[in-house]
Amino acid sequence: TPAGQIGIKIENPLQSSLTEDAFLFSESQSRVVVSLDKMKLKEFEKVLNKQGMEYHLLGKTGGDSLVAGNLINIPIKEAFFTWDTGFTKLLTK
Repeated sequence: TPAGQIGIKIENPLQSSLTEDAFLFSESQSRVVVSLDKMKLKEFEKVLNKQGMEYHLLGKTGGDSLVAGNLINIPIKEAFFTWDTGFTKLLTK
C-alpha cells in the first residue's frame, strides 16, 4: 500500500463545467491540484487572484477514503489494490 494513505473529500464535484468522467480523470496540462494548510488558503487565493488565475476549491484531505460527492466513495486501500493489480488481472484473463 502507498505510504501516507491520505484520503480526500471532494465537496461538490458536479459544480464543475466538466463532465463527470473528465472531472475525475482528465490529465489536461492546465489542471493542477494543490494541497495546503487551511491557514494558508486566504494567502494562496490572494496570489491566484492577483495573477488572474482561475481556480476551484475541491475539498479537504484526510481520512482513509476517496469521496467525490455521490460519484465515488472508496477506501484508499481498495483503490490502491485495484490500481496495483488491475493491469496484471487484465493480462492474465
